[in-house]
Amino acid sequence: MMPLNETEMLALFRHHTGELWVGDVHMMNNFFDMVPFALAGKRYVAKFLYPKHLNGIGSYTDSWLKTRDDGVFLPQREHRILSLLSVDVQGELLIMPAVQSTQVLKLAEVLYQVVETYARQNGMAVQFFFETKPDLGNFIRNILPSQPCAQNGSLLLTFHDEVLEPFYGMTASLKLTA
Repeated sequence: MMPLNETEMLALFRHHTGELWVGDVHMMNNFFDMVPFALAGKRYVAKFLYPKHLNGIGSYTDSWLKTRDDGVFLPQREHRILSLLSVDVQGELLIMPAVQSTQVLKLAEVLYQVVETYARQNGMAVQFFFETKPDLGNFIRNILPSQPCAQNGSLLLTFHDEVLEPFYGMTASLKLTA
């Protein structure tokens, strides 16, 4: 994976303050956007990969996901593949390591804020998929909707339980207010 250069690092983390922080959406190239965030003072990015067919690579059918009943899940045209990456001081991007057990609920809060930020700033893309180990994927699917940030936030996250592991998916929609 290509490291971030000094200019990109500065742009992504220019407004970073505090132990827990979520930045804005940044277009990095024709293939993906990033949302920078901090957890326990460490720097991370959420990478939102566009479907390849939107850049003329492959077919829409390449984005179909297998389902638990041996069928397929047909994602929305503007879906994104989400990856969480750690950023070291040289700008190297690595798969985000497991967080300490004391940080798990903070990770859920940050993940909600990251998805909320992306969905609000990119209204066309509200469906997100990620690949992970079943323990983390099931944890996110089960814990995220019940967190105070999700209960009090502006988005309703609906997980697509029919998608076959190791992929997980969710659709974000604005909550209706009374």
